[in-house]
Amino acid sequence: YEKVVDAGGDKSISLDREAFVMALRRVSLLSSERSRAVRIALATGQVSLLASSPDLGEAQEVLEVEYTGDPIEIGFNAQYLLDFLGAAGSESVTLHLNDQESSGLLKPDGESEIDYRYIVMPMRL
Repeated sequence: YEKVVDAGGDKSISLDREAFVMALRRVSLLSSERSRAVRIALATGQVSLLASSPDLGEAQEVLEVEYTGDPIEIGFNAQYLLDFLGAAGSESVTLHLNDQESSGLLKPDGESEIDYRYIVMPMRL
């Protein structure tokens, strides 16, 4: 487990937890009921949340972030992300990514009594 937990990734962004929750909830309404997949696309200065369903259409939300690395697009189950965000208990969270096929690491920002880390596996899109 230490190899997975210590894998932070070279791409990281800090997100306002409440804004991320609200955007994720709105976008996930149009995700497929079976997979609940949401694509997260990092680009310079922004993160885009995208979801689509053949029956319902597409949804996209863009949040401004401080990011200057290489672009990356990765898919996650929206419910897994919302579970972490509901338990994080901080105003902001950090998302660490490596590539499209590696796990993502989420951590609450700031001081906390517990060193809480959340590993989420990506989905193929």
